[in-house]
Amino acid sequence: MGDFKRLVAWQKAHAFELAVHAAFKGRHLAAAPGFRGQLLRAVGSIPDNLAEGCGKRSRRAFRRVPPLLQPLARSPSQPSPD
Repeated sequence: MGDFKRLVAWQKAHAFELAVHAAFKGRHLAAAPGFRGQLLRAVGSIPDNLAEGCGKRSRRAFRRVPPLLQPLARSPSQPSPD
């Protein structure tokens, strides 16, 4: 479909991913083992999924990707719309 690096959403998600990785670099959270890895994987999946959506053959298929990402982008303090 297109170059995912031109998407503003991908650029922001990638910048956020880099910021989170920088914030957790060298830190191990003894109080919550596994949390750091889980958080880094979750943050990384947002730009990855957007890039995957750009690889879809049609705009219709790509439009289905952002709603799937909404639960990933929602902060824990925001209630689910369901």
